[in-house]
Amino acid sequence: MSSPPAQSLISCASVQVRTTAGGRDKERPGELTGTPGRPVPMNRRLLASLALATTLVCGACSQAATPVFVNPAAPGPATPGPATPGPATPGPATPVPQPTRVPAQPSGAPAGTGLDGRTFLSVSVDGHLLVQGTRITIAFAQGNLTLSAGCNTMGGQYAINGNRLSMGATMTTEMGCQPALMAQDQWIAEVLGAGPTFALDGDTLTLGAAGTGITLADGKVTDPDRPLEGTRWVVDGIAGSGAVSSVPIGTTAAITIANGRASVDGGCNTGDADVRIENGTLVFGPLSMTKKACASDAAALEQALEATLTGTVHFAIEADALTLNAGASGLTFRAAP
Repeated sequence: MSSPPAQSLISCASVQVRTTAGGRDKERPGELTGTPGRPVPMNRRLLASLALATTLVCGACSQAATPVFVNPAAPGPATPGPATPGPATPGPATPVPQPTRVPAQPSGAPAGTGLDGRTFLSVSVDGHLLVQGTRITIAFAQGNLTLSAGCNTMGGQYAINGNRLSMGATMTTEMGCQPALMAQDQWIAEVLGAGPTFALDGDTLTLGAAGTGITLADGKVTDPDRPLEGTRWVVDGIAGSGAVSSVPIGTTAAITIANGRASVDGGCNTGDADVRIENGTLVFGPLSMTKKACASDAAALEQALEATLTGTVHFAIEADALTLNAGASGLTFRAAP
């Protein structure tokens, strides 16, 4: 699994984030929204869309005075307490020390459960029929859970209480998908929000809640990472202006990296560039493309490709998903069959 060092970034006020708590959606200032387009299947996408959107927005508005994309459980600033006089000699008032605030987290500790650091993919579901061609992906990392079921990506802190898995407030991307996929997102969010039972047996994870049973297997066994080189990577998401959107309907673009060259199919024009792989990054040389006139949607997709495949670009691969983050722009890809 290839994974570059994550950038620690906070988004600006233009980002929209939807949080949920106690089973109810709450609109918060700054809801992360996407542009409706064709549905985007998301297998083991992890936090790719969510993290990429917040990364890009920070690059675009790094001059903002007050970042607002915060985890609902993040600590607030300590408030000075009332002043008290010195013990003997009159003099200036001395602030009373206040206890340090600790970020609110779900009760229970995920450590030692065998879940953290692993990604699981659904192999069977009882009590619900998944949309054809989709699967449930659940990833656990450093006390956070990331979830997708064919459209959007949800994430938040998790905890284990006995044999139950619970989540705190969650954040989600808001990409436009077919109604059936949106309904499936809502269903899986309700299952996880209900505090399902869980059982881990080696590489098999079982979740159960309200008549629903979900069996998942470790993704490293069922769906290993695709190789960066020699794979045809097809664009399925465009990141910019604080959102990750699906590609325009009827357009296709892809890249293939092999033998130090990146071959680019923009869907209208084609081209290539030299490329080096260095410590979780791709370093692109000048990109040379043909210059045919293209329809507006194809031209927009091609411009997104050209903006991202420039200079040093961070990349990450999870199963069949590739994410490229160029700072001010980014793309997500899926491996072609």
